[in-house]
Amino acid sequence: MELMIVILGISIAFQVQVIYEDNQNARRELIALERFQSENELNLSEFESLMPYRINMEQNTRILHMILDSPFATNPDSIANYVFTLQRISTPDLPTGAMDGYLKGNHDQRNPELEREMQSLKALYAELKELTSHYWEKKTAYFYNPIKSEVDFSKQQVLSTDNFTSISFRNDLWSLFLDEIEQNRLYKESYDKLIHVQSLTEQALSSRQ
Repeated sequence: MELMIVILGISIAFQVQVIYEDNQNARRELIALERFQSENELNLSEFESLMPYRINMEQNTRILHMILDSPFATNPDSIANYVFTLQRISTPDLPTGAMDGYLKGNHDQRNPELEREMQSLKALYAELKELTSHYWEKKTAYFYNPIKSEVDFSKQQVLSTDNFTSISFRNDLWSLFLDEIEQNRLYKESYDKLIHVQSLTEQALSSRQ
């Protein structure tokens, strides 16, 4: 009888420990989901704040290229606005600490779809970061360096259009335009994926309540 009581006591203690660990794991997962949701909200705001800029950059790059292919190419006033608009480079700042924390967490696999979509979103973020970094270097080589002797950026004045009208510069500008298109495609794909992941996150949080 005493042996049975000991065995029963050990069994009950083990079950209590299992329940406690499950509860703790669920609590850790809940906290990780809440942090990820907050991170997603910041990233959504970042994407949305840069949307007008991204559209504007693609349009202005195309317009400048069209002007340089036209009879107005040698008129500094006709290209000045586009030159100084294209001078700007803004890239999204997308933290991933909460996403990395969730993916590395020891959860109970109740959200396999969410984790798959997180991995896909993380890959898109990495691709977007690499593309924008490459674009920064390319724009310096193709845009800033060729015209820096013809433009006074501090006074926003185009002093000469010799390099602007060269076939080399126009070809490089067209290459930058194609990169703008690719950035915007990837930007939209990342944004759409983020919205989907945020929806799955909200569903996961609702199931915990």
